Amino acid sequence: MDFNREDQQKLSTAEQAAKVIKSGDLVDYGWAVTTPKKIDTTLAKRVGELDAFFQP
Repeated sequence: MDFNREDQQKLSTAEQAAKVIKSGDLVDYGWAVTTPKKIDTTLAKRVGELDAFFQP
């Protein structure tokens, strides 16, 4: 089994990932040095489409 090839098939772009997020979804994907800035920027473009939801 070629694990590198299998891993490559599971990857997606920030644009593809941001498209599947819906209003009300809880998205937790890291912080500090692991925060993926590309998804932040891409998701921010959808600010008018999504309703924020926060429940402490």
